[in-house]
Amino acid sequence: METNNYSLKSLLIFVFIIMVIIVIFYGITTLITKNKDISSNNEKTEEAVIQYDEIVVGEIFSQNEDEYYVLATFKDDSELSNYNSIITEYNEKKNSIKVYSINLDSGFNKKYISSSSNFDNGYPIFKESTLIKISNKKIVDIYEGQTKIKEQLQNLNSLE
Repeated sequence: METNNYSLKSLLIFVFIIMVIIVIFYGITTLITKNKDISSNNEKTEEAVIQYDEIVVGEIFSQNEDEYYVLATFKDDSELSNYNSIITEYNEKKNSIKVYSINLDSGFNKKYISSSSNFDNGYPIFKESTLIKISNKKIVDIYEGQTKIKEQLQNLNSLE
Protein backbone atom coordinates (compact mmCIF):
# COMPACT_ATOMS: atom_id res chain seq x y z
CA MET A 1 0.00 0.00 0.00
CA GLU A 2 2.78 2.28 0.83
CA THR A 3 4.14 2.03 -2.70
CA ASN A 4 0.78 3.08 -4.12
CA ASN A 5 0.71 6.03 -1.74
CA TYR A 6 4.23 7.00 -2.76
CA SER A 7 3.35 6.67 -6.47
CA LEU A 8 0.21 8.76 -6.00
CA LYS A 9 2.17 11.44 -4.13
CA SER A 10 4.82 11.48 -6.87
CA LEU A 11 2.18 11.77 -9.56
CA LEU A 12 0.43 14.64 -7.76
CA ILE A 13 3.73 16.48 -7.24
CA PHE A 14 4.63 15.97 -10.91
CA VAL A 15 1.22 17.27 -12.07
CA PHE A 16 1.50 20.24 -9.70
CA ILE A 17 4.97 21.15 -11.03
CA ILE A 18 3.73 20.92 -14.63
CA MET A 19 0.75 23.15 -13.76
CA VAL A 20 3.05 25.73 -12.12
CA ILE A 21 5.31 25.76 -15.20
CA ILE A 22 2.29 26.24 -17.51
CA VAL A 23 0.98 29.12 -15.36
CA ILE A 24 4.42 30.78 -15.36
CA PHE A 25 4.73 30.52 -19.16
CA TYR A 26 1.18 31.82 -19.58
CA GLY A 27 1.96 34.79 -17.32
CA ILE A 28 5.18 35.61 -19.18
CA THR A 29 3.43 35.35 -22.56
CA THR A 30 0.59 37.61 -21.40
CA LEU A 31 3.06 40.16 -20.03
CA ILE A 32 5.09 40.23 -23.26
CA THR A 33 1.96 40.51 -25.40
CA LYS A 34 0.63 43.43 -23.34
CA ASN A 35 3.95 45.26 -23.58
CA LYS A 36 3.99 44.74 -27.35
CA ASP A 37 0.44 46.09 -27.65
CA ILE A 38 1.31 49.15 -25.57
CA SER A 39 4.45 49.91 -27.60
CA SER A 40 2.68 49.40 -30.93
CA ASN A 41 -0.12 51.78 -29.86
CA ASN A 42 2.48 54.46 -29.13
CA GLU A 43 3.87 54.28 -32.65
CA LYS A 44 2.27 56.58 -35.20
CA THR A 45 0.63 54.81 -38.04
CA GLU A 46 0.82 56.51 -41.39
CA GLU A 47 -1.60 55.99 -44.18
CA ALA A 48 -0.11 54.45 -47.26
CA VAL A 49 0.14 56.96 -50.08
CA ILE A 50 0.18 55.73 -53.63
CA GLN A 51 2.81 57.57 -55.63
CA TYR A 52 1.64 58.19 -59.17
CA ASP A 53 4.33 60.71 -60.13
CA GLU A 54 7.30 58.34 -59.92
CA ILE A 55 7.82 56.10 -62.92
CA VAL A 56 10.54 53.80 -64.26
CA VAL A 57 12.46 54.43 -67.46
CA GLY A 58 10.50 51.69 -69.20
CA GLU A 59 7.31 53.76 -68.73
CA ILE A 60 8.77 57.02 -70.00
CA PHE A 61 6.76 57.05 -73.24
CA SER A 62 3.58 55.45 -71.91
CA GLN A 63 2.05 58.27 -69.87
CA ASN A 64 -1.47 59.50 -70.63
CA GLU A 65 -0.65 63.16 -71.25
CA ASP A 66 0.39 64.40 -74.70
CA GLU A 67 3.05 66.62 -73.17
CA TYR A 68 4.94 66.18 -69.91
CA TYR A 69 8.36 66.39 -68.27
CA VAL A 70 10.39 63.58 -66.76
CA LEU A 71 13.04 64.37 -64.16
CA ALA A 72 15.52 61.50 -63.87
CA THR A 73 17.80 61.83 -60.84
CA PHE A 74 20.16 59.90 -58.63
CA LYS A 75 19.27 59.94 -54.91
CA ASP A 76 22.65 61.50 -54.04
CA ASP A 77 22.10 64.48 -56.38
CA SER A 78 22.88 67.50 -54.18
CA GLU A 79 20.19 69.58 -55.93
CA LEU A 80 17.37 67.04 -55.55
CA SER A 81 15.59 68.94 -52.77
CA ASN A 82 15.82 72.15 -54.82
CA TYR A 83 14.32 70.42 -57.85
CA ASN A 84 11.48 69.07 -55.72
CA SER A 85 10.65 72.44 -54.18
CA ILE A 86 10.66 74.17 -57.59
CA ILE A 87 8.45 71.41 -59.04
CA THR A 88 6.05 71.65 -56.08
CA GLU A 89 5.72 75.38 -56.64
CA TYR A 90 5.32 74.85 -60.40
CA ASN A 91 2.59 72.22 -59.90
CA GLU A 92 0.49 74.80 -58.06
CA LYS A 93 0.21 76.88 -61.23
CA LYS A 94 -3.02 76.67 -63.19
CA ASN A 95 -1.70 75.40 -66.54
CA SER A 96 1.36 73.48 -65.38
CA ILE A 97 2.60 70.55 -67.42
CA LYS A 98 2.80 67.26 -65.50
CA VAL A 99 6.27 66.41 -64.15
CA TYR A 100 7.11 62.76 -63.52
CA SER A 101 10.20 61.61 -61.66
CA ILE A 102 12.53 58.68 -62.14
CA ASN A 103 14.84 57.37 -59.43
CA LEU A 104 17.85 56.20 -61.43
CA ASP A 105 19.17 54.30 -58.39
CA SER A 106 16.18 51.94 -58.52
CA GLY A 107 17.03 48.39 -59.58
CA PHE A 108 14.49 48.67 -62.40
CA ASN A 109 16.47 51.55 -63.93
CA LYS A 110 20.05 50.30 -63.58
CA LYS A 111 20.26 49.14 -67.20
CA TYR A 112 19.56 52.71 -68.37
CA ILE A 113 22.69 54.15 -66.72
CA SER A 114 26.00 54.48 -68.53
CA SER A 115 29.16 56.57 -68.59
CA SER A 116 27.74 58.50 -71.56
CA SER A 117 24.19 59.65 -72.25
CA ASN A 118 22.20 58.57 -75.30
CA PHE A 119 18.75 59.89 -76.13
CA ASP A 120 18.55 58.86 -79.79
CA ASN A 121 17.71 55.16 -79.90
CA GLY A 122 14.66 53.90 -78.02
CA TYR A 123 14.76 54.44 -74.29
CA PRO A 124 17.20 57.06 -73.00
CA ILE A 125 20.50 56.17 -71.37
CA PHE A 126 21.54 58.48 -68.52
CA LYS A 127 24.94 59.43 -67.17
CA GLU A 128 23.68 62.19 -64.85
CA SER A 129 20.49 63.81 -63.64
CA THR A 130 18.39 64.92 -66.60
CA LEU A 131 15.11 66.71 -67.28
CA ILE A 132 13.36 65.56 -70.45
CA LYS A 133 10.36 67.10 -72.14
CA ILE A 134 8.19 64.60 -73.98
CA SER A 135 5.56 65.53 -76.52
CA ASN A 136 3.48 63.03 -78.47
CA LYS A 137 5.58 60.11 -77.17
CA LYS A 138 8.86 61.67 -78.42
CA ILE A 139 11.69 63.44 -76.64
CA VAL A 140 11.61 67.09 -77.73
CA ASP A 141 13.95 68.76 -75.18
CA ILE A 142 16.78 67.52 -72.96
CA TYR A 143 18.26 69.42 -70.01
CA GLU A 144 21.23 67.48 -68.73
CA GLY A 145 23.13 68.38 -65.57
CA GLN A 146 22.22 70.32 -62.44
CA THR A 147 22.62 73.81 -63.89
CA LYS A 148 20.48 73.22 -66.98
CA ILE A 149 17.79 71.41 -64.99
CA LYS A 150 17.50 74.23 -62.44
CA GLU A 151 17.44 76.87 -65.18
CA GLN A 152 14.63 75.11 -67.04
CA LEU A 153 12.59 74.45 -63.90
CA GLN A 154 12.96 78.11 -62.88
CA ASN A 155 11.94 79.15 -66.42
CA LEU A 156 8.83 76.99 -66.13
CA ASN A 157 8.05 78.60 -62.80
CA SER A 158 8.33 82.11 -64.22
CA LEU A 159 5.79 81.37 -66.98
CA GLU A 160 2.18 82.26 -66.31
